[in-house]
Amino acid sequence: MSSPGRKRQRQVVKTMGIEYYGFAFFVFLLICGLVFLCKRLFADTKRQNVLLDEKESKLLRLYQTVEEAMDEFYDTVAEAKGEIAAQARALPAPAEQEPAQAPVRESPRKPARGRAKEEEPSVVVNFKQALAELEEGLSEEEPEPVGRHEGILQLAKQGKTRVQIAQELGITQNEVDLVIGIHKKK
Repeated sequence: MSSPGRKRQRQVVKTMGIEYYGFAFFVFLLICGLVFLCKRLFADTKRQNVLLDEKESKLLRLYQTVEEAMDEFYDTVAEAKGEIAAQARALPAPAEQEPAQAPVRESPRKPARGRAKEEEPSVVVNFKQALAELEEGLSEEEPEPVGRHEGILQLAKQGKTRVQIAQELGITQNEVDLVIGIHKKK
């Protein structure tokens, strides 16, 4: 038969078993809660990363669009320079033009001492100088400008600071940072 000590021992085991299972269930709930919180936090982080990547790609497309517009602008300016030079060459020099008014009679005075011949009017001289300078500028072939990205990256590889690069290329420091950052990501 059973002795009272054994009954008591069985009751302690039953009571301890319930407490043990209750504690195990509590720990299980804590672990489930931690897993849920971690998933929630990482899902927010992934969503933020996706949004940042989308914004970055939009910014890159916008930057490329602006760069293409600048290239078109440079092409338009070059074409305009060519048209202006052609029109300037087509214009007759002021000395070759026929005067629209009746010629002015020259006075029969003798030239002043030391002045052997008549000088050209300053307007004609200035026009000829300007025309010559324009033709010289057009005859010299301008080298194709290196793309902005390549120029920025070349100067950065030479060890120049972003401030120096921006000043040399006439662009903002933020643009320098953007191009270098994009290149590092690639």
